[in-house]
Amino acid sequence: MGKHSGLKGAVPRQIGHEPEEGAESSWNDEVVKAMAGFEAIYTTKEELAGAYSYQRDAKEAKEKEAKLIAIRVEALERLLITRLEADGATSIGLASGEKFRLDDQPTAKVLDVDAFLAWIKANGMEHLLTVHANTRKAIATERYTAGLTETPGLELGLRTTIRRDKKK
Repeated sequence: MGKHSGLKGAVPRQIGHEPEEGAESSWNDEVVKAMAGFEAIYTTKEELAGAYSYQRDAKEAKEKEAKLIAIRVEALERLLITRLEADGATSIGLASGEKFRLDDQPTAKVLDVDAFLAWIKANGMEHLLTVHANTRKAIATERYTAGLTETPGLELGLRTTIRRDKKK
């Protein structure tokens, strides 16, 4: 079992993954439908594990492909911006009717976290501050394993998933 298996029975438990915060609630409905379909097809644990392995491989291949496509899109975008600006143009159209235009959007990079947080608090915007889900999980887990069973405002749970060992 995993390194946090000692939490089993001590904290609320869920099986599998849930959608990220803010994701559509229909995600779980789709998972339940897929489970029903798989349950009708695969009758043994070995069949389920084989199907799981196949789908994981397919997912990982698509994610790898998506990453490569994202890199190519970014490279082409940078080149197109450079060429449009070099020609003094702000847009370009294709024979297909598709059009592209330069679009400037502001960005913000925090250079001094303490100064920025002080400004947020001084301007009454504390409600805008959030803690990433992985950070919340790490804080609650660290406190629980240190014997501090309660983290005010957080509930520690245990999610059971499948971890696949790499093929040898």
